[in-house]
Formats: sequence, structure tokens, C-alpha cells
Amino acid sequence: MLDLNWYKNHVLKIAEETKDKKALASIQNFLGMLYLGQGKYKDAIECYRKSLHFAQEIDDKKFIFYSHTNIGETYLRQEQYKSSLESFFYALRLQDKFNDNVALANLYYLMGTVYSRLSQYTLAEKYCLRALELAEKAGAVREETGAFTTLSMIYAAQGKYSQAITTALRALALADSIKLGSGLVGEKGDALKTLVSVYDTLGNHQKAFAYYKQYIAIRDSLQNGDIILATNRLKEQYENEKKAKLLQAEQERAELLRAFFFVGFAMVVLVALVLGRLYQQKKKANDEILRQQRILEDQAYEIELTNAALKQAHEQSESLLLNILPAPIAHRLKSGERAIADKFDSVTVLFADIVGFTKLSVSTSPEELVQGLNTIFGRFDELAIQYGLEKIKTIGDAYMIAGGLPERSQDHTERVARFALAMQHVMNSPAATSNLGGRVQVRIGIHTGEAVAGVIGTSKFSYDLWGDTVNTASRMESHGEAGKIHVSEEVYRALGGHSSLDAGHSSNDNANAPTTSGFLFEERGEMEVKGKGLMRTWFLTNETV
Repeated sequence: MLDLNWYKNHVLKIAEETKDKKALASIQNFLGMLYLGQGKYKDAIECYRKSLHFAQEIDDKKFIFYSHTNIGETYLRQEQYKSSLESFFYALRLQDKFNDNVALANLYYLMGTVYSRLSQYTLAEKYCLRALELAEKAGAVREETGAFTTLSMIYAAQGKYSQAITTALRALALADSIKLGSGLVGEKGDALKTLVSVYDTLGNHQKAFAYYKQYIAIRDSLQNGDIILATNRLKEQYENEKKAKLLQAEQERAELLRAFFFVGFAMVVLVALVLGRLYQQKKKANDEILRQQRILEDQAYEIELTNAALKQAHEQSESLLLNILPAPIAHRLKSGERAIADKFDSVTVLFADIVGFTKLSVSTSPEELVQGLNTIFGRFDELAIQYGLEKIKTIGDAYMIAGGLPERSQDHTERVARFALAMQHVMNSPAATSNLGGRVQVRIGIHTGEAVAGVIGTSKFSYDLWGDTVNTASRMESHGEAGKIHVSEEVYRALGGHSSLDAGHSSNDNANAPTTSGFLFEERGEMEVKGKGLMRTWFLTNETV
């Protein structure tokens, strides 16, 4: 077994003395894997972040990819799904920088697992199918088995029982086709549990029970070594007692035979009758024991199914809570905190409104309208996760997000700006035109400043935001133009722009000029804003390469 202290004091020390950053990235990544295997998630994250730091210093795209993927997997083990997806999306941006289909298959499989845990089955299936495609191409049996296992659970949750059975059986076949010790035992156990649940739902209890016994065997194979040794000792003791009883029975039989010669034929008949009666009584007792054992096995099976259903219900309730509230806020509520209100010195708020949506609703059926809007807002939700932003709410065809909360950050204005540009790209795509039944544009407004955020409501919780910053961002949207991103001067300055009045130049000097942060602006000039008076505003047009 590897001594971590020796490894850090010798191998890591040598790499630090030689200042070999590539070796340091590799060593820290290896240490993170060891800590992850021991369940020491905090230590694993620390090592993976050090590996990421060294890899970024030498611009090693491969180790940057590995570090982000490993950090995301560690968050996944802790059920911190939002943080996990953020790390996975960072890794996903590097997929074209190097050719490693095994690593990419593993990344897509892990992303599919996260979305499956969040009950977002369409996205989960998409990523798992992509993982299968890459794993089959690379011959990566481990990743292929994991993807089939996750797909089986996705299909079972959606009621697609035939597909669930097929994919679960594929996972079992792959797991049994190679010799990897206990490396795939977890995936095999999940596939067996899916088959048990599906066949039980379909009413085929015979097959459900058969797969349940296989699952119990798998589960038992992972028990603690001390328990296994104790079981072997009990088995050995039982065998010794059995041999002793057989020997005693043989001795008694010999004594009976000797007695037969002395007591004659009458005693032989009498003893035979007694033995026959004892045999019948013993057989009856054994049959009763076997019947009670079958009852206990059936009860254990029912308890296992009930526990699985309770666990699934708990996971679904957790997923629903995380869909309503940010993870840190949900944790505070579950810990008993009720009056949640936090002041933030700096946040960035974005309002977006689909222009012409009311007119479009006249010519579109309600079902098509809601489905189209849900598809577009679903894409916006994915972008919010990708850029690490918090969706606050939707009101009709309006969408509100914020950056810099509930976890404070320094670059929230830049991430909101990139999110806004990505929104425009979504709305300009052919898919948006197809989903909404015609060409529509989005009007976007952004402002940055201080605000108060908290939870309101007692039965239907809502995480909301208040303050002048929110009102000003709303005014930026309502006073904006279709297809454009209207920002306040505070946003312009936060993104590295400079007021022409401060610089002593004419307003045209800065128009369409790149800022120090890599963004392009078009000066709109001063305008009267309702409730705010005269304000100087800008249009965000693009991000420089």
C-alpha cells in the first residue's frame, strides 16, 4: 500500500526542488486520486486545484482538462451538482485541444450522471449516448459500462422499461467480459438494482427476485474484510460441528446394531418405529425452518425495494429543492435557518424580455407557445450553469438572472456580459425560430451595484433580490432596443471601459472601441430614464477574441 507521507516527502519534494511544473501537475493529480479513493474530498480538491495551477502555468491543455474533470467528479461524489457541472463545462471547452476519446467519454458519462441525479433526463441521455459513442470508438469498456448503467436508470425513471432492461443487460455483459477485480462491481450492482425495480414494476416477480439475489451476492462481495473473515470462521465451525454430529450418529448406529443382536427381532422393529417417527418429526421441523427462511428472504426483498423507493423519493425531493433554491441557501434552510437575508456590496443583474412575444401568441397554439418558450428558457438555464450565474425567476416571457450571489465573486460582471452575448446567439439561431414559430428578438438590460437577497414565502419558497440595482437593471431592459444589450455606465466601467467625459475626449472616441477586459461597446449617450433621471448608457456589442 502506498505511503502518502513518504510519497509527498520524497517524490513531491524532488519535483519541487527541480521546479518541474509538468511533474508537479502529474504528482498533485495522482495525490488527488488517492485522496478521492479514500473519501477525503477536501484534500482531493486541494490537490486537483494545485495540479490545475501548475498545468495552467505551462499551458498543458491535457492536464487542465483532467484537473477540471477530477474536480467535477469530486463535487459529484459530494452531491454538489451545480459546482460539479461548472467544472465539467470548463473541461468541455478543451475537448478540441487534444485527442483522448477515453477521457472525453468519461467526462460525458459523468455529466450524464449529474443530469440524471437532477432528473433532467433528456440532457442526461444526450451526454450518456455521446459517452457511448466515444467509448466504443476507443474500446473503453469501463466508461461504456458506466454509460449503459446510467442509461438504464434514466429509462427506468421515465417508464421506458424495455429500453431500461436492454441497457442494463448490456452493462452486465460488459462488466462480466473483463477481469478488473472490483472495478466495475458498483456499476454492475446499479444495473442489477434497475432490473429488480423494472421487473417488479412489470409484475414479473420471479425475474425480479432472481436479479435481486444476484445483487445481494454483488453487495456481499463488497462487505468489510473483517465480516468476511468472521463468516468464514463461522462456516468452519459449522462444518466441524456437522462432522462431529455425523461421527456421533455413526457411533450411535453401531451401538444400535450391536443392541439388535441382544434384544432380538422385536426390539429391532420397535427401534425402527421410534427412529422412523423421529425422522418424520425432524423432517417436519426442517421443512418449517425452510418455510420461515423463505418468508424472511421475501421480507428482506420487500424491505430492500421499500428502501430503494424511499431513497429515490429523497433524491427527487432534493433535486426539486435545488431547482428552486441555490444549493447554499437550500442547505441553510435544511439546517433550520428561517430568516435568510444577505447584503451584497456588488452583484450584476440582468433582465431579458422576448420582443413580440405577445403578438406571436395570437398566431400560435398555447401548447406550441409554452413548449417553444420552455425550450428557449431551458437553453438559457444551461448557459446560467455554464457561466456560474444564479437564475432568479421568470415572469411570462421575461427572464432574470444575477451574478455574484449567493457565492460572492470578483468577475460576476464579465460572466453576466458573456451570458448576455450567448443569449443573443441562441435567439439568432434557426432552432429558436423553429421553436417559437417565427423570428423573434430579445431585449436585454444589465446593471451592477449593491443589493439584498433572501428567501421569501413559507410554503412555496422563492430566492429573490431587492434594491435600486434591480430596479435600474429593469429600466435598462425596458428602455433598451430589440436585439441589443443595454447597459449602465457602471457596467461599462466594471468591464474595463472609460467614460469619455473622464478621459477628456469626445464621445465618439470610445464608440465601438475594445475595453481592457475584451468587450466592445457602442455609446448610446445620455437619456431620461424613468425613476432615475438623466443617465449615460451603452450598448454591449461583442467580446474581442
